[in-house]
Amino acid sequence: AGDTADRFRRSRVLVVVMALQAALCLLLLLSEGAGLLRPGMVLTAGALLGALDEQVQRLAPGRDISMADWLADLIGVSLGLALRRRFCP
Repeated sequence: AGDTADRFRRSRVLVVVMALQAALCLLLLLSEGAGLLRPGMVLTAGALLGALDEQVQRLAPGRDISMADWLADLIGVSLGLALRRRFCP
């Protein structure tokens, strides 16, 4: 019974985190459509999405959270912003 309760708790947390990620992505899309999207918003959103993803990994057996992985997410977002600025003025 304890294993089932733990899996149910993990599932609920996963659904909440995925809903937060979806809401953040929707907010970014709506902001871009309205011409309000700024690089700082994208970097902040990338940091939040990366942090949420790290929390999801904590729930998966055999996975753990890593600051290095989160920093890699931030580097990826920064490179994406730089490429967008360079090729899509």
